[in-house]
Amino acid sequence: MGNSCCPDQQVDKFTELQTSIALQEQAIKERMDKDKEQLALLNQRRMDLLQNQRDLEQDEQRQKQVQALLTQHDKLLQKQGSIEHHIQEECKEAMQTQKEQSEGCVVS
Repeated sequence: MGNSCCPDQQVDKFTELQTSIALQEQAIKERMDKDKEQLALLNQRRMDLLQNQRDLEQDEQRQKQVQALLTQHDKLLQKQGSIEHHIQEECKEAMQTQKEQSEGCVVS
């Protein structure tokens, strides 16, 4: 009789250990799945951050180009104004000379 009790207790203990191991495995698998999800999110964030950094660098380059173009534009506008002023001065002189010549012709 004593011998018949022990095998049942051993089977129960064995089943208990198997169940415990299965529960631990399940818990570990769940943690691994969560960790994989977290890693995937972190990888996505890293890629987004790198893309944002590239975009920022490109924006800085574009801003430098825009500033250079604006500076060039301002210089060209100044030259244009200078040329227009010079032309107006020449036109005034030419009109004055023409006026003086035409007045001279009428008088003679």
